[in-house]
Amino acid sequence: GCPAGWPVANVSLPQPKEVKLKVYNATNKPGLGGQVTEDFKNREFITEKPKDSAKAVDGVATLRFGPKAVGGAHLLRGYFLDEAEVQYDAKRTNDVVDVIIGKHYAQLATTTEVKQSLSTLGRPSPPPGSCPAKKP
Repeated sequence: GCPAGWPVANVSLPQPKEVKLKVYNATNKPGLGGQVTEDFKNREFITEKPKDSAKAVDGVATLRFGPKAVGGAHLLRGYFLDEAEVQYDAKRTNDVVDVIIGKHYAQLATTTEVKQSLSTLGRPSPPPGSCPAKKP
């Protein structure tokens, strides 16, 4: 019973090798976008070529995503110890998570820290105004 017109959100928690991301460097540190992209690639994420962001980010990071990437964004929150700002766009049609690195970024969490963070976060849930995808 999903209301007509509501987007269907993929709320399954994926493995890193199932998550597509693109890193944007929103800091004044040259090469940081490439470094973070390489860190994610080493953790088996699917990465696109990094870019510099025209707009600075004051926090640790911002995650921008649409309905197809809700689970992936949830997983990425663990890599930032839930300190990344989350920006959901219901109209977005791709399955890529934009990772905008902010000036307070230090490093990605360790595997143990990610597991602890995800345990605290719980399971992914559909953002307001969306419905969870039916499980096969």
